[in-house]
Formats: sequence, C-alpha cells, structure tokens
Amino acid sequence: MLKEKNFFVAAGIIFTAIFAIHGARSLLQWQAWVQGWEVPLWLSWAAGALAAFMAVESFRHLRKVKK
Repeated sequence: MLKEKNFFVAAGIIFTAIFAIHGARSLLQWQAWVQGWEVPLWLSWAAGALAAFMAVESFRHLRKVKK
C-alpha cells in the first residue's frame, strides 16, 4: 500500500518533470503533432502552469503529512 508521504513525493516529482518538459517545449518552440494535428504552444504554456501548480501543491501537502 502506498503511504501518503510517498504518494506526495511521487506526485511532486512527476508533476515537476511534466512542468520541465512543457516549459522546454514552450521556450524552445518545439513542434508537437498528435495524429496530424499541430499542438499549439499556448497549450504547453497552460499545461506547464497547471503542472507547476500541482507540483507545488504536492510538496506543500507533503510538509503537512505526519511522519
């Protein structure tokens, strides 16, 4: 069973990685295609902002978890 502390650590790391990938795509203006559809850069900005928020919240909740 996954302990609450481990869950928040894993979630924080995953969301940080997602933020880094979307941030790199946005800043370096990498093109992304999904089944012939070009994914707009503004979508990566939005997804990156959401992932950053989720990472921060995961680590904030981690601090509140009893050890």
